[in-house]
Amino acid sequence: LKFVLMPDAVFNTPTDSLPPRRLHAVWDSDLVKLSTRGSSETDYAKQLLTRYGGSDVGAWQASTVRDWMKESFTLSRDITYGKLPGFTCGAGWPSSQISPQRLTQAYVDAAVVPIPAQLAKAGARIAAVLNAGLDPDAAGTSASASAPVPDAAFLKLHKVFVGKWNGSLEYRDFRNDKRVTLPATLDIEPRASAEGGELLTQYEFDDGPGKIVRSAALVRIDATVARYSSRAPNATKRDDYRIAEGLSAFAEKGQGTLLLLGTGTENDQPVDVRTTLDVNEKQYSLLRETRLAGQEFQFRHVYKFVRVSAGDAALAKPKADAMKAPPNTAPRARPVTREDKQGY
Repeated sequence: LKFVLMPDAVFNTPTDSLPPRRLHAVWDSDLVKLSTRGSSETDYAKQLLTRYGGSDVGAWQASTVRDWMKESFTLSRDITYGKLPGFTCGAGWPSSQISPQRLTQAYVDAAVVPIPAQLAKAGARIAAVLNAGLDPDAAGTSASASAPVPDAAFLKLHKVFVGKWNGSLEYRDFRNDKRVTLPATLDIEPRASAEGGELLTQYEFDDGPGKIVRSAALVRIDATVARYSSRAPNATKRDDYRIAEGLSAFAEKGQGTLLLLGTGTENDQPVDVRTTLDVNEKQYSLLRETRLAGQEFQFRHVYKFVRVSAGDAALAKPKADAMKAPPNTAPRARPVTREDKQGY
């Protein structure tokens, strides 16, 4: 199925002079040209560097391929197809499949909004991939090397979190109401941001033979308003929790137990969320419990870690062999992660 743009959608070019093309080509060339407004590649790259940089680049490079895929899927669902005139996922096209379909000006206006950020993200991420490929010793460090350091107040409050942790993820399998435990690691480092600083938390756990799952989040404690917040590296919206207990002692000692209260979504239903975060120089645990309206809190998952010393860093990897499933067993359900809108 081919498409044409509305008149004047691309540099005031009449529709008649633009031959019909596939939607893929519209996004690959026409909309990008419209976004750049005639700037050269060099000039436009400079504009992107001015507009984005610092913590944005560090967060983009620290995100995982799974994050990139989810981001692309969301844009495709919400804009590329979601705003396509007359299109409904799973339904037949309402008009002729032979004649080219006309893209409205409203569609074009919505489509060009995310393009600058997506081009900047692509540049940052391919740079990290190339740096890692050309210099294997620097793999995974390009984002860290370029990321500014947060201020002293942030570092003092968050210092106990920073480092490498080794342990497990235990979660509730809702299919059979049983608990499953997986080997897991956690790597936490501070990052500067426009809002004062964040912790880049990178989880990795073994979900069975050949199924290493990775996820990342940017979190921080705001002691002035008693809030703990978390967001995906490529997102601006935060999962926000009220620190109901433990903040004063934590701020004084630099470690301790925090009780976090908030809301979330579970199986497409709103739930209350209660998280107990306990951390000191040697141990780190994060227990998440949820409840539907009118019900009691129920166990969701818990991370349990011990700090890894520099000499033991090689041990901080999930051991796939230890989690091999016995033959002829049903596949284990994946633990619910950010993809299921549960937060951390």
